[in-house]
Amino acid sequence: MTNRVHHPDAGRRGGSFDAARSRQGAYVKKAQDLGHKELVANCASCHKAKIPTAKDWTLNDTLGNWLAKKKKDTGAKEVDLKWLKDYKPQSAK
Repeated sequence: MTNRVHHPDAGRRGGSFDAARSRQGAYVKKAQDLGHKELVANCASCHKAKIPTAKDWTLNDTLGNWLAKKKKDTGAKEVDLKWLKDYKPQSAK
């Protein structure tokens, strides 16, 4: 079984679309729409890989792990990007 799904824009994008990559891109867009364009520039803002895959979506030691800890601490089922307003980069602490 694979994580690939047919995206509505597949004809323009050149084929199938990876579901995990699509979801991650949605997180980046939502974070930016919430006003965090400088904090969340791309997937690597939270992940070690520039483009995370289903096999390697390891979180980075800064924002990625902070969001994971916040999710665990709150008991949330998924990350809430509204939490980004509470994030203080290490250099700002």
